[in-house]
Amino acid sequence: MANNQSRTKKQHYVPQVYLKNFSDDEKTLYYYDVLKKKPSNISVPIKSICYETYIYEYYDESGEIDSFNFNEKMLQCLKSDFSWQLDKLVRIVGCREKIELHHIFTKEEYTFWIFYVYIQMSRTSRTIKRMSEHYSKIYPDFGKKHINNICLTNCLPFYQLINSIEMNEIIMGCIETLLNMDMFICVNEHGDYFTSDCPVVSYSSTNSFQDTEWIIFPLTKRLAFLFLPCVNKEKPVMGKIKCISKDEYQRQMDIIALGAYRKIYSNSFFTPKIMRNINKLREDSEIE
Repeated sequence: MANNQSRTKKQHYVPQVYLKNFSDDEKTLYYYDVLKKKPSNISVPIKSICYETYIYEYYDESGEIDSFNFNEKMLQCLKSDFSWQLDKLVRIVGCREKIELHHIFTKEEYTFWIFYVYIQMSRTSRTIKRMSEHYSKIYPDFGKKHINNICLTNCLPFYQLINSIEMNEIIMGCIETLLNMDMFICVNEHGDYFTSDCPVVSYSSTNSFQDTEWIIFPLTKRLAFLFLPCVNKEKPVMGKIKCISKDEYQRQMDIIALGAYRKIYSNSFFTPKIMRNINKLREDSEIE
């Protein structure tokens, strides 16, 4: 049943600790609304973006919130680990002798990053909404809150009842796909990466995650993860540093822009030229 313990009402589906890596002052960002085709005139506080009210809450049979902030607290546990792992990654990338290494991560570090990428893909408002639409068709007689519980249980592997075979297959299927891809750390020296309200962007021509052809996840203004199909499935690349060209940087920025659900976030104001390019890119994509 719902209780009176401390609660977090505004729950961020893109972590603030992540977003600050795209900000010059670690507090604010500019945005471009790709649906309204309007930019922000001033930078906005990071704490005011990418959140929804009680997006991660389970509901009991009476329709009340059950165990306030359970998932929120589990996600918060990743916060300090993310900061520590990212700081370490930035230091490693700065060591030029590491460029030739095929695997820069230890087994533990690699496991953390695979899990983090999976969680970030699963926790967004966009993913939860799509899952809700999917399960509403499968279970048309279920109420909205019941569907919400099913979505969360299938997206976030934290809940104490995560023991069904079906549920574990969904989660492990996604993680297995990531494990079967080569993982690169792209180092960009050609401009600043931006990110979005859907920061992990994947593509599959078959609409099946198991057939994913690439995944891009910008980490900071200068670094991004790039996942590609394994060249050698017996020895997947577990974190190889990849210095990208200007053309590669632009292609990645285009992909990130296409993946945005509603807003793109940057450390600088969106110029008319950048906005025109984003609009054309997304319009062309809709035509295709």
